[in-house]
Amino acid sequence: GWSGDMAIDNIILEDASVPDGPEFKNLTVNNSSGMTLSSDVEIDGTLTLTSGNITTGSNTLTIASGGSISRAGGKGCECVVGNLAKEHSSTTAVTYEVGDGTRYRPLVIAPASASSETYTVKYNNTQYTTTTCSDDGPGGTLDHIASSYYDISRANSVNANISIEWYSTDQVDDVSSIRLCHFNSGDNKWDALTTT
Repeated sequence: GWSGDMAIDNIILEDASVPDGPEFKNLTVNNSSGMTLSSDVEIDGTLTLTSGNITTGSNTLTIASGGSISRAGGKGCECVVGNLAKEHSSTTAVTYEVGDGTRYRPLVIAPASASSETYTVKYNNTQYTTTTCSDDGPGGTLDHIASSYYDISRANSVNANISIEWYSTDQVDDVSSIRLCHFNSGDNKWDALTTT
């Protein structure tokens, strides 16, 4: 459920709580303090982030197929801090509006097929606990791991192309040497993947 101010189809609720697992057609967040989920929430229409972030904690904010997120941008992060899931049924690239509450760090996923799939993305502005790199991934040897990472999962088995933006604050000194990596829980190491 939600706590705080929210606009639902032009109705303003202050300090409202809603039942577990609510679904909204459209939702506007216009509160610099943001919102925190106390359960999973689904948006079937448009989520408008005018001011403030949505913090999910261990819950998930899901944007249903055909739904969207609109950000004001430029004022702050105006993003989802935590688990953002989006349902896909096409190969159209979709932006995941995630960040850490201060930094907006979007990720774009373009499914390889039009089969139904739900991807969940979370941005973590901290270094992963294990930084050991292996040299057995298809992308070659790794020198070190970045100070932030994304958790990306899928509900089914549809592969996808993933695009990540880099910013001057990410302290990347040689863009050509960047490699996308996958954490291999089998050997507890990072494997570099092939990238384009």
